[in-house]
Amino acid sequence: MNGIQIAKKLGTNIVRIFCGDIQRDKTYENGSAWIIEGLKKCAETAEKEQVYLAIENHGLLAGKSKQVSEIIKAVNSPFVKSTFDTGNFLLVHEKPSQAFEQLKNEIVHVHFKDFREKVENESLHGFLSTEGVELIGVIPGDGEVDLAYIVNGLKSSKYDGWLSIEYEGYDDAKMANKEAVNRLRNLLR
Repeated sequence: MNGIQIAKKLGTNIVRIFCGDIQRDKTYENGSAWIIEGLKKCAETAEKEQVYLAIENHGLLAGKSKQVSEIIKAVNSPFVKSTFDTGNFLLVHEKPSQAFEQLKNEIVHVHFKDFREKVENESLHGFLSTEGVELIGVIPGDGEVDLAYIVNGLKSSKYDGWLSIEYEGYDDAKMANKEAVNRLRNLLR
């Protein structure tokens, strides 16, 4: 709950949160009750302070849109919502456009990130998906994320929050982020 107070001091009303990762015998099925219980307690303070707790689909305890949605519904607070990370859905083999449809009414923050599958004999090292597929970071729109679909969906749902770019690839980071910003600007017109 210190994060809520820090957010207030920094002048923001959103705290990105993670539900955790699978360790030893923890799975979503046996860990969700614990996650919900903890978030319900935090939500009491979040509501008083008018600060959103935005669950990012990060890690394996709530990496899928259905899991994030179930947690939000179970906590039942107007201040527990979603940080929608487009690329992280690929790591759990979920299409970001389908995930968007599941969460579009719960999104209070967005991370645009993208991946492509590693090509055989490629020397780059990427991120391993839940099924052992290695994914390489690319400029948003160059991989498997349908950038236009997500942006158009955000516009249709009257999203008015921040759009963040999260680049985890091998190209020059300054150039990659500049290109990502240009792509988003073009889609937002």
